[in-house]
Amino acid sequence: MEPLTLKTRAQMAEVAVRLEQAGAGHHVPLIRAAMAGALRFAVISPGSALPLRLLDMARDSRPLAVILADDGDKPTGPDGFPQARRLLRWAASIFIHATGGQPIHYAAAAQVTMLVRRFLLIETNTAHEAEWCDLRRAVAPRTPGVVLTVPPGAPPHPHLAVPAGEVVQ
Repeated sequence: MEPLTLKTRAQMAEVAVRLEQAGAGHHVPLIRAAMAGALRFAVISPGSALPLRLLDMARDSRPLAVILADDGDKPTGPDGFPQARRLLRWAASIFIHATGGQPIHYAAAAQVTMLVRRFLLIETNTAHEAEWCDLRRAVAPRTPGVVLTVPPGAPPHPHLAVPAGEVVQ
């Protein structure tokens, strides 16, 4: 599957607004950084692959954040991402994000991307968190990074229950 490419600031701004309206505005800090020309980012779904030319920093020297989106409707763990090992080796910093997305997490991701230039963010669920951590240790044991996880005693991620008193239409 060819990636969706947002080339203009207007396209990026429209996506940012739609994400915020849908209650999924946690990615917006990355979009705003891309709008400012400070970085590039790509989101990869299970079964998809990133064109390798995008990883070539000689072709485009702007920092690149690659997001492996493994916490959606059909999470797969590392087996669903044919480039997982390559991307782990490519990255200069790795975040394994196994908790609910917050804008501050993605603002930090934008900052780290600008500092290290090759950043991998693995969005995963609680069920696959250990698999991703194991693969990271096996493939990129010396690459710095962070694991964001749900607090002890909290429900697993993603938690799709509607809070008491809320109405879903």
